[in-house]
Amino acid sequence: MIKFFRTIRQNLLTQGRVTRYATYAIGEIVLVVIGILIALQINTWNQDNQRAKLEKGILIEIDNNLKGDLIDVQDEIASFKTILRVDSVLIEHFRAKRPFNDSIAAYLHIVAISPHLSPGQNGYKLLESKGIDIISNDSLRMMISNLYERNYSYYMTYAAERFDMLRFQIHPYWTDQFFIEKYEKWPYSKRVAINYDELLDDPQLIARLQNSSYQASIMLSKSLHLNRQIETVREGIRDFLEDN
Repeated sequence: MIKFFRTIRQNLLTQGRVTRYATYAIGEIVLVVIGILIALQINTWNQDNQRAKLEKGILIEIDNNLKGDLIDVQDEIASFKTILRVDSVLIEHFRAKRPFNDSIAAYLHIVAISPHLSPGQNGYKLLESKGIDIISNDSLRMMISNLYERNYSYYMTYAAERFDMLRFQIHPYWTDQFFIEKYEKWPYSKRVAINYDELLDDPQLIARLQNSSYQASIMLSKSLHLNRQIETVREGIRDFLEDN
């Protein structure tokens, strides 16, 4: 092609057709510029297409992570509701100084259970490595960022506080006051009082159960809030993928 254009230019110069040569040269420049612009446009289109595919892949990965997180959070909600109910039953039982039984022993074991959430991070870590700006929708990008950088961190702070309460208040006291036996039903273990009569006169028992209940009520509230945040982000991701 280049040889062809060069031959035409040489013929025009040889024939002394300067005006036609100038017109031809300008036309040739225009064609070259158009060719460059087309190439740039194709390159830009390819880059945009690759970026869109990467964006979609990352969002699908994040949505899959959130799907698993949602199951775990809903388990947390159920667990904290159970702990609240159990704490209430135990407090009433010990205040009334009723006889010890297997159900109460099983409930005492449930109090010491520590639900925990471990969010899936693969999708968000990939997003961070590629640059969060790859999410083209401003609102969706902000929702995802807030969920991982704020909501999850906020939840984990409260979860750590409950874990510390169990570690430093519940577990040591339970170890001193009860021994563990197998139980035929869930939670498959029970805590039997070493000296039940002395235990009933110990004000620390009710105090620890009240603290457990307070912490569980906080965690239930935080779990419900996190559940709503995850559902909102998942809905935003699905809407974006459907539109694109």
